[in-house]
Amino acid sequence: MVEHCRLWRTEDEWSWTWMVTDGLGEARGDIAPGSKFLADLNARPRRPDVRYTIVAGNRSCGWRYAAGAMRWTTACVPDGRWGNPLGDHLQRWAETLESRTGTSDGLVPIDRAWLPGVDDFVIVPADHTTIACSRNGHPPVAWPIIKDRLKR
Repeated sequence: MVEHCRLWRTEDEWSWTWMVTDGLGEARGDIAPGSKFLADLNARPRRPDVRYTIVAGNRSCGWRYAAGAMRWTTACVPDGRWGNPLGDHLQRWAETLESRTGTSDGLVPIDRAWLPGVDDFVIVPADHTTIACSRNGHPPVAWPIIKDRLKR
């Protein structure tokens, strides 16, 4: 549903019917931790003629959303005796959340992103979305790594 809200805002051709014709989220079960599909996929041998790279994020989507809410709240705080210190505090808190790192991208724990037989494992300061999707005019965080690996 979140994806379709984004598409509604960004795609001129978007239609409400896409929510039905695009599928009903069947893939969610396939990619759930412990699913038979993932177990079978991950058990397959790595192809010797393919160089694999795993890009994993260490920032939570929730931290980004919370920081955005703080920044929005900061803009709503009136100037004055209490407003300026409160706004400054919220701004610093948002900056802390935006730069905070952890052990997952908000959905996938870093240690679960690793696959046997893949030695090129890169951790980036990104959440589950910003690894592969652009945000605020910035390209996906994984792009420089992907471009670098393709040049090799």
